[in-house]
Amino acid sequence: PAGRAPFRHDSGAHRAGLLRVAVRDGGNRHWELRGPMLSVLADPAESTLWVSGGDTVLRALCAQPADDPWSLEIHRQPPSPAGRRRAPVESLLWNTAVWSSQGRIPVTMDPDVAVAVRGWPDLTGCVLTPSVLAVTALLAAGPQRPADVSTLLAIPRSHAFVVLAALSAMLVFVSGL
Repeated sequence: PAGRAPFRHDSGAHRAGLLRVAVRDGGNRHWELRGPMLSVLADPAESTLWVSGGDTVLRALCAQPADDPWSLEIHRQPPSPAGRRRAPVESLLWNTAVWSSQGRIPVTMDPDVAVAVRGWPDLTGCVLTPSVLAVTALLAAGPQRPADVSTLLAIPRSHAFVVLAALSAMLVFVSGL
């Protein structure tokens, strides 16, 4: 419904969505997502990403539209991670989703279709937002409609939606239950 539009977020239109697509499409290959102020290298053997720039730069870039020239390059040999910091794929996907969603639910998630968490996610290195443990525990206990999560936990909707966006980015949901 139209009343939900302000609470929806299209991650594909932001740089966090570019990272998610690169992780999904890069598969088991060495790839590099390169932009004007940041680049991310993938090491599929260790399920690791190497990021140039710190979280401050990444956070500022996540909330901006993906309109700058970005490129995804596939490499035959692993590029050198020199001058970059190591980040597990899951934590980088989580963090970029938190920073870009700004407390809104992804447009790819139907708020009326129940979802559950496949298993408790590894939150090491993840930005912990208010209510992250409560929302994750609720969804680990069984399926819930995203539209009902904030009411069930008596928390602000933005607190529930930011966690739902991050869990969605980590691909730990089972939906349509």
